[in-house]
Amino acid sequence: AISMGASEAWQAECFERLFEEIAATPAVRFASIFTFEDFDQRTCRAVREFFLDAEFDEVPADFTERFSDYLCALGIVGPDGAPKPAWEVVLGALGDTAVRDR
Repeated sequence: AISMGASEAWQAECFERLFEEIAATPAVRFASIFTFEDFDQRTCRAVREFFLDAEFDEVPADFTERFSDYLCALGIVGPDGAPKPAWEVVLGALGDTAVRDR
């Protein structure tokens, strides 16, 4: 999320490291991507209202903003379906796995 100082490039780097660790650790059997697509504005607002406004009354506003932004930007594609840099990383890792497992 931008409010956390993160970027799409940083997200892609995190996925690169995740898949490197999975490849280096045979005991890891799968990775779960929490959200495939970023939430659109309406869904993001609903998430914020449902979870954050009710649950975090005593938490500083800057935390709730960062947490909400984080939840709304977890996807590897944007709300319009446009791929983010992490999309190519995930596809590459899946392709490598499919070839390696044959």
